[in-house]
Amino acid sequence: MKVGLLIALVFLTLAVGTGAVLLWSGFTSLKRAMDAENWPTTFAQVERVELKEETDSENSRTYAVEVEYTYQVGGHTYNGNTLNDGYSGSSGYEQHRKLFEKIRSAKTLEVRFNPEKPQESSIAYGLSRSHYISLSFSITWSLGIIGFIAIFLAFQSSDDRLLSRIKVIEQVSTSGTP
Repeated sequence: MKVGLLIALVFLTLAVGTGAVLLWSGFTSLKRAMDAENWPTTFAQVERVELKEETDSENSRTYAVEVEYTYQVGGHTYNGNTLNDGYSGSSGYEQHRKLFEKIRSAKTLEVRFNPEKPQESSIAYGLSRSHYISLSFSITWSLGIIGFIAIFLAFQSSDDRLLSRIKVIEQVSTSGTP
């Protein structure tokens, strides 16, 4: 096997694997966020809320709300920190500021908890902007990789079909005389 072909196959395998993990992660997160709508609720005490700002090496800013709360289920006290399963930071300051202000204004919040695992909780539920971004990116990644695979396979195939469609009526003499 040619080294270039082997490198391409390794790259494509890693890229397809990455796409599969991204899709699985996005859909799993979305399912948990949707399931939380039907979880039982209780009251949670807000312990801490913070609007975090991070700046990368290119001076791009990312914002995210971090929250910590405590709640009780069946006489047991649990600590939670999930705003919504799949929620993540982004560059959209205003959206995160609104979330921060709403949570900061609360002493007590309604929290949803998984009845099978009461230590799993969320103060919000359902499809969110973070899910759209995550799933859009993973679908775009996967479709791009499928396109690269199609191009790769096209370059690996021969063009015998083209050769078979050329009809030679009279051949040029190969005897050395014109």
